[in-house]
Amino acid sequence: MKKFLFSLLIVTIYFLVASTVLAANEKSESAVIVGSGTNLNMILKHNGVKKNVQAQINGMSTYTDVLTKNIKGIKLSQKYAINNFIVYGTKETKTLTTSTRYQLITSYQKKYKKLPLSQIDWINLLKMNSSKKTICNNYECLISAASKCQPISVTISYTMPFLFDPNITQSGKTLFKIQKATGVNDCVLTFSSPTTVFSISAAGRKAASSKGSTDTQINAQLQTMNDSAKSTSGIQSICSSKAGIIAAYLTDAKNLKLKTKSNGQTTTYTTSSGHELVCKI
Repeated sequence: MKKFLFSLLIVTIYFLVASTVLAANEKSESAVIVGSGTNLNMILKHNGVKKNVQAQINGMSTYTDVLTKNIKGIKLSQKYAINNFIVYGTKETKTLTTSTRYQLITSYQKKYKKLPLSQIDWINLLKMNSSKKTICNNYECLISAASKCQPISVTISYTMPFLFDPNITQSGKTLFKIQKATGVNDCVLTFSSPTTVFSISAAGRKAASSKGSTDTQINAQLQTMNDSAKSTSGIQSICSSKAGIIAAYLTDAKNLKLKTKSNGQTTTYTTSSGHELVCKI
């Protein structure tokens, strides 16, 4: 019993210390964010990065102007602080992408019905980030992780025209995983499609009918395609290469610009930069 109580005490102390350190980080980082509104060097020095004028311009037009458009009484320094957080982040949020930091602000805005403007506001926002695991569900954060071969698991939903028949829509989810490896090809990408569904719109059905296909034939084709998709659901492709090549492949996959060739056992993807990524089933 004494041994159990001692162990419980140690665990309790650990979490108290951890929470105290976390609170201190949130307090200091919130001060940096607020201060950067009038002194950009505060956040640059804090993160150990250089000023990126173009990133600031892009952040302002893409994210910050959207957030602050209808906010009355907001000071210019507060607007700059928001933009600096989105563009540069902090030590605790630098692994997030700009869009994810923007989403963190929108989550705060939804919860508190206001933007983070004061230091207390920013402390609460940083607490929101530290209280939950960051979820990546888009190509932007996946590509960012791939470029450094940071281990990550990402599920991305998609909808696109079917490669061999633009009248048919292919939608579903793709599960990507990135892991470190040893050797020349020190990064591994695996991906699979747990869900794939083929469908056709009314306009697509009309276009197919104009080419002589009956509704029965169209439905039969869709049924065959969906049955085939179910039979291959979850089959993994494993690709070993350099982090940069994997990131290039994912960038082209996002933009639907991949060139492929397959022999049934391996598929070779040629990126727009001319690199090849070989994936085995």
